[in-house]
Amino acid sequence: MHKILIVNLNWVGDVLFTIPALKAVKKAREDIFLAVALPGRCRRILEFNPAVDEIIEFDERNQHRSLIARARFISEIRKKKFDKVIFFHRSSTRVIIFSLCKIPEREGYCRSKTRLFLTKCVPDPGKDSMHKAQYFLNLVNALGYPLKDMSYEFYVSEEEIKIALQLLREFEVNVEDKIICLHPGANWKPKMWPLNYYIQLINAISAEVEKVNFLIVGTRKETELARTIIENVHPREKVFDLTGRTTLGTLGGIFLFTDVMISGDSGPLHLCSALQLPDKGRYKRPLAIGLYGPTSKDLTGPLSGNFLILEGERKHDCSLPCYNFNCQDYHCMYSLKPQIVLKTVRRYLNECET
Repeated sequence: MHKILIVNLNWVGDVLFTIPALKAVKKAREDIFLAVALPGRCRRILEFNPAVDEIIEFDERNQHRSLIARARFISEIRKKKFDKVIFFHRSSTRVIIFSLCKIPEREGYCRSKTRLFLTKCVPDPGKDSMHKAQYFLNLVNALGYPLKDMSYEFYVSEEEIKIALQLLREFEVNVEDKIICLHPGANWKPKMWPLNYYIQLINAISAEVEKVNFLIVGTRKETELARTIIENVHPREKVFDLTGRTTLGTLGGIFLFTDVMISGDSGPLHLCSALQLPDKGRYKRPLAIGLYGPTSKDLTGPLSGNFLILEGERKHDCSLPCYNFNCQDYHCMYSLKPQIVLKTVRRYLNECET
């Protein structure tokens, strides 16, 4: 058995984008045992994925922050006797920690701070030079794993589907009616579509579609966003706050009963588009609508599933991706008017009816 460890990334969407590379490594040889190290919050993304044999939780900012915790972790990894480690994460700290685990082959992109710790490195084309999925697939291709399939998947268990259905029943949501999921949050503010646009969109769809429910999803930290939206829509009776009520798995279960999912460039958007249907005749195939302003669909757009990207207008001096957190107007997101999204939702729902 040839044991390979992948040191993966920190965010839901990013981990999904590494799946093509994971599949390339796994399928290169029949005797490969593939383990992946990543933070616990991203663990669920790779569970049930046939390319991954073991998931190892590692979080240098939380549970493995102290020197004692890191020493214990290094000791545990040494016992597993991996033959090779491949670094997807750019962190020099992680490269050093896993280099202390006595893994003979250590491979990744060449970077000035880490190349001395690697036994083999590949010239780095730059993280914004191509789509993120291609960036990691390019790495493993160069390391001798030739598969070039860019698809990625997210799997939901039957138990998670049951829990999702129970949650919908708790809110008295009829799964036969139209269900629209909204994720107003983001891991950084410039990617958020204005809350008053969500409010306008809900009001407009409610006026056109008779039997429709709106589910606001996200983490507990995004509950205040949900409350603001619900307090300002009419009628409120069909808008439900699910923030903090779902795991990644049960959120996937919710999406199986969803017609349309609307979000900025976020983890839930990518999870929805990557969703694998357990039974195509039994569940819906939601349309994931991504609202892109400061990020580029060419770098972080969905690649798998049923999705559509709407892009805002960028000013001539704006760069992509844009990391200007001091932007004064967020024109790229404000230019994506609710009427544009409404037209897209209307067209899709009409197509589903016919």
